[in-house]
Amino acid sequence: MPDYYESDRGVAEYLLFHFGSTAQTFDFDEFRFPEFTRYPVRCIEQCFDPERLIVRDGYPSRALDLGCAVGASSFELARFHDEVLGIDYSHAFVDAARKMAEMGSLRFRIPLEGMQSREIEATLPENIDVSRVRFTQGDATQLPDDLGKFDTVFAGNLIDRVPDPRAFLESLSRLTNPGAQVIITSPYTWLEEYTPREKWLQSGDRDTFESIRAILEPEFACSTQLNIPFILREHRRKFQLTLAHASTWVKVSSGN
Repeated sequence: MPDYYESDRGVAEYLLFHFGSTAQTFDFDEFRFPEFTRYPVRCIEQCFDPERLIVRDGYPSRALDLGCAVGASSFELARFHDEVLGIDYSHAFVDAARKMAEMGSLRFRIPLEGMQSREIEATLPENIDVSRVRFTQGDATQLPDDLGKFDTVFAGNLIDRVPDPRAFLESLSRLTNPGAQVIITSPYTWLEEYTPREKWLQSGDRDTFESIRAILEPEFACSTQLNIPFILREHRRKFQLTLAHASTWVKVSSGN
């Protein structure tokens, strides 16, 4: 079976997931739920605090979007940061994100039922300076040593899709400036195809968030917790409804 994250289907579903309007996502007027769309944008809107962003004289503000997929969260972070780097393991997703930055829109097809489909267009939101955003393919658990430090790190639906989540969380220290915000969102769907069971952060009576807290504290302090719903459309009558847990962490010590 081909890798979903490199497939045309995966790219189309994620373009809709990231950029789709309520009308594009739901085909029936009586069943439209805007609170379930634009998930990556809502994560930034609800979890990132612009007033906490520390502006350093002579230095650009920088954001790192890990697991950026097709880029909506990276573009949203560009409203607040001078430089945004989006990294995703999927070559196909990074290619789509780059095309969105270059052209401002992409046309693609979404399924209706059976072999039926319709063409729609993903468009960038207004007032996005795409020159601030760069996308590259890479592994969030094996990042280059020369990336530098960031003022914001967003890991959207990533923590349960890496082979060693503890190592990833421990790497946040070297990636962040003092006062940086780290946003972690995930439904914590642990699957052995992505993460060996012995590496799962849920263990015994300890749930995932408790493990995240144990790893990040005391260097990072949790400032916000909330639940953020989202849907992934498969076709006009079938959707995956998911409730992600979101936490924002502020770096309170200098670390490494």
